[in-house]
Amino acid sequence: MRKLIIVSFLVLLISVVLYPDSIDLSINDAVERGIEKSKELKISKKETMVSRNEYKTERADMFPEISISSTYLKTDQKEEYSLEIPDLNKKIIISPKMDSRIKNTLEFKQPLFAGFGLYNKTKLYSEKSNIKQSKYREDRRNLIFEINWLYWNIIKLNNMHRVLEKNKKQIDEHLKNAKNYYKQGMATKVDILTVQEKISEIDLIIIENENKTEKLKMKLKNILDISTDRKIILTSKIEKIDNMNYEKDECIEKALNNREIIKQVKINTEIQSLKNKIAKSGLSPKLSLIGKYHYDKPNNSIQPLENEYKESWEIGFSLSMDIFKGGERFYEIAKTNLEEEKSEIFLENLKDNIKSQVINAYLDYNKYVQKIEVIDKKLSGAEENYRISKNMYNEGLIKSSDFLKTETSLMKAEMEKLNALVDLRISELNLKKAMGVL
Repeated sequence: MRKLIIVSFLVLLISVVLYPDSIDLSINDAVERGIEKSKELKISKKETMVSRNEYKTERADMFPEISISSTYLKTDQKEEYSLEIPDLNKKIIISPKMDSRIKNTLEFKQPLFAGFGLYNKTKLYSEKSNIKQSKYREDRRNLIFEINWLYWNIIKLNNMHRVLEKNKKQIDEHLKNAKNYYKQGMATKVDILTVQEKISEIDLIIIENENKTEKLKMKLKNILDISTDRKIILTSKIEKIDNMNYEKDECIEKALNNREIIKQVKINTEIQSLKNKIAKSGLSPKLSLIGKYHYDKPNNSIQPLENEYKESWEIGFSLSMDIFKGGERFYEIAKTNLEEEKSEIFLENLKDNIKSQVINAYLDYNKYVQKIEVIDKKLSGAEENYRISKNMYNEGLIKSSDFLKTETSLMKAEMEKLNALVDLRISELNLKKAMGVL
C-alpha cells in the first residue's frame, strides 16, 4: 500500500512538471512554437519535399538507362535438324536438339537529342519545386502574422477587461456614495438606479469580452498544439513602438521585390514558356544511343545454332520522329502561347492589386500613429477632468449623473489608448506582411 501511494505521488509529480495547468507565452515563444507545431506548415513543408523529388525523378530521364533481363522458356522437345553434304563428308547443324531457351540481356540507352524537350521538362519541374518552396515561405509568413494577430488581440481584450474591472470598482464606490447621499437627502432614487444600470452595462460588456477572449485563445491553442484544458498566460506587453521610417514608394518597391505571390506568378510565367518549348520539341526528331549485350542459350546471333551459352553484342542509334498526329502538336503550342500571355497579364494585374494593398496598409499604419498622439491628449484631459469632477462630487457640487459621465469618459479614453497601441502593432505587422518583409 505504501509503495502504491509513493508511485501514485511520483506519477502526479511528473505530470505536474511535464504538463503544468498553465503555460507562459511571450510573443516570440508563441511564434517559435507555432512554426514548430503547425500542422498546416508541416504539410506545406512536405509538399516542397515531394516537389523536389518529382524534379529529381524527371531529371533521371537525362541520364543513361541501363537494364538487365533474364528469361527461361521451357519448350517441347525439338530434335536436331541438320544437313549432310556427301561430297564434303560434313554435317551442318541448322537447329540443335533442345527443350528450353535461356536469354540474358544487358541493355543500355542514352537519349542524345529530343529537341531539348528533356532539358526543358527537367527545368519545368525545377521551377515547380521553386513555386512550392515559395509557397512554404508564404505560408510561414502568414502563420507568423496570424499568431501575432491572435496574440495581440487577446492582449487587447485582456487590457479592456482590466479597464472594465477598474471602472466597475470605481462605480461600485460611486454607488456606495450615492446611497449615503440618498440617506442624507442629497441624492435621489433615480441617481442610485442610474449607477446600478451602468454597473449592469459593464457586467454585460465584461461577459461579451470574456467570450471573445476565450474564442481567440482556443484558436491560438489549436495553432500552437496546446491542449484546450491548459491555461495560457500571455506575458508580452505593448511597449512604445518606433515609427517605421518608410516612404510610400519605398514600401511599394519592397513589396514588388519581396512578395512571394509575385515570385510564384513570375515562375509560373516561366513554366508556361517552358511548356511551349516542350510542345515545340515534339516536332523535332528524337535520337538515342542504344547498346545490348546478350548471353543466350542458344544465341540466335551466332550461326549455326548451338545449344550452348554464347555471347554477342550490338550497338547503334535509334532515330524516331512524329510525322502526323492530327495537328495535336500545333494545337498544344497555340495553347501554351495563350497560357503564357494570360500569365503575363495576371502578373501585371497582381502588381496593381499589391500596390493597392500596400497603400491601404501604409495609410492605416499612419492613421494609428496620428491617432495615438490625439488619444494621449484626450486621455490626459479625461484624467484631469475626472480628478476635478471627483472632488466636486465629494463636495456635493455636481450631480451623480454628471460624475458618472466623467467616469465613463475616462474609461473610454483608457480603452481607446490600449486599443490604439494594439491596433498600431497589428497595422505595423500588416504593412510588413504587405511588403513581404514579415
